[in-house]
Amino acid sequence: MRLTLTDPLSGTLHAFLTRHTLQERNKALALALVESANRGEPCLLTALFAPDRPLLVCDSVLADGDHIALRLTVTTGTAAWCLFAEFRFDGEGRITEHHTTPRPHPG
Repeated sequence: MRLTLTDPLSGTLHAFLTRHTLQERNKALALALVESANRGEPCLLTALFAPDRPLLVCDSVLADGDHIALRLTVTTGTAAWCLFAEFRFDGEGRITEHHTTPRPHPG
């Protein structure tokens, strides 16, 4: 039996693979933002800590559709913070929405 793009299973598989691919692309974009911040480039993740230059370490990244959530450890001098960041990307990979919430790092 040969499936074509009009077969229900094929359409379901295509939708799954497309969604998975977009989630992986969006994760990579969010992690690239963390890397650029660590190179000293100003971005959404570092604006909260200006004028200090923070070091960001990604503890976890989750993807759900076009939403990406990051949990980061941010170090500035001797202080450490936990930063939660959520991004939403459009089809072109541009950030359309973002939210960040810094919290003092436990311990």
